[in-house]
Amino acid sequence: MIDGIQAKYVSHHMALPPLPKSEKAYESDNALFLASHTHDTGIQLRGTSHTFKNSTIEWSSGNGVLLEDKNHTITNNIIASSNYMASYAAPVRINGNGHKITHNTIFRAGRDAINIDWHTASTDGRNIEIAYNDTALLTSV
Repeated sequence: MIDGIQAKYVSHHMALPPLPKSEKAYESDNALFLASHTHDTGIQLRGTSHTFKNSTIEWSSGNGVLLEDKNHTITNNIIASSNYMASYAAPVRINGNGHKITHNTIFRAGRDAINIDWHTASTDGRNIEIAYNDTALLTSV
């Protein structure tokens, strides 16, 4: 469990290199350079059943929080100024199954507030709960 942290500048990159072949989905589109750094930026929850709550993340050129594998919970966080490279990264990037994203405030995103991955390999996106998140203040960086 990660509870009550204040994180700034969690990721920074200036280039979007080609996506490794191991991360490409079957029959994916030609804009995959935009998926660069979608699996290696932000606060990364990998494995099973981790919780990230009551925290603030500000300023990441890629993801704010990355969920990989299954059954992670993201709740009651403020996530601001993420994905200022405007790629397929997101303030909350979802890969895998069974995740819960609830009661968060997300604003100043370069693109999506919450992104369920379909551009890269090994993603299903089943049994995901997204509820009670405030993105009313969502504006571009």
